[in-house]
Amino acid sequence: MKKAPLIGSAESEEKVSVFSLLKNRNLLVVFLVLFCSIYGFTVVVTWLPKFLLTERGFVGSEVGLISALVPLTAIPGALLFSYLTDKWGKKKPFAFILIPIAAIALWATVYVKSVPLLIIALVIYGLFGKIALDPLLIAAVSENVKQKNYGVAFSLYNFMGMLSSVIAPFFTGLLADLTGSMASGFYSAVIILILGLVIMMFFKEGKKNVRV
Repeated sequence: MKKAPLIGSAESEEKVSVFSLLKNRNLLVVFLVLFCSIYGFTVVVTWLPKFLLTERGFVGSEVGLISALVPLTAIPGALLFSYLTDKWGKKKPFAFILIPIAAIALWATVYVKSVPLLIIALVIYGLFGKIALDPLLIAAVSENVKQKNYGVAFSLYNFMGMLSSVIAPFFTGLLADLTGSMASGFYSAVIILILGLVIMMFFKEGKKNVRV
């Protein structure tokens, strides 16, 4: 009499744990870079309106209009760079373009005193910032994970993003209390973006990537 196949054991072999995903170097790099990218974006979204009101002297309607520049310009930026990434099949070179430009634009947002330069800095950050980087990172996750493990991988991806979204506003407010200026919080976001660029150097791009 033939024994029935051990269906339960076969299914358990196919399951992947969070820790096994984090052992994949490319995935770990993507998650950390995502954390750094969303950190800067969250600082802009949560603290830019107050920064413009209290430290740049803008009024309510002006603050709303200027703050809207980042998400508005992010739309064409995301579409453009996702198209170029798909066309050339490379992600790392584009990350090395997007992250430094986003960091410089974020720094300029706080440093410059001229209103036109401030607007230009925000437009550049919108074009080259977190929203433009997202399609690259999502594609990198899908290329390093087997399709059956997408659920766990992208749940971890979202977790890292939300973790950054929780830490960034609190830490920025803490720095503002300690220094008396919200500029320190923006500068911390610039530093974290640069850290993300350094981390991205460890991403190994190529056809021989091992999927988990």
